[in-house]
Amino acid sequence: MTENGGGGATAAFVAALRAASTALAEVPGKLEGTRVHETAFGKLFEAAEVRDAYHQRLPEIEKDIAEAREVIGHFVAGLEGGHPIGPRRPAGAVVPADPDGATATATPSSTPTVGPAVPAIPEQASGEGEATP
Repeated sequence: MTENGGGGATAAFVAALRAASTALAEVPGKLEGTRVHETAFGKLFEAAEVRDAYHQRLPEIEKDIAEAREVIGHFVAGLEGGHPIGPRRPAGAVVPADPDGATATATPSSTPTVGPAVPAIPEQASGEGEATP
């Protein structure tokens, strides 16, 4: 892994991200072990609605877990690729000069960074999920 900015802190963060991804990978198997048998729904009040909601939500949880692991993988790839982690800068703050002497101003929608480009996850590329004031 390329040391950048935080050095040991970056390595510790990557290790924590990997541990989180590993823990998330185990969740679908645990969910499978706790599935409710079809016969159990017949004894519940409003069984059809409960059963339908149950069967709809489980695949959504599995999809959410897969997406979370993709995001973690994106962060790990960026950090291991040398993408620096810098301090948060308030909007309008002047970003220190790069080796060529250029400066930039931080904006609410993007904080300039120096380092290799890391591909955006689809939601970032389309602008979805951005906070609006």
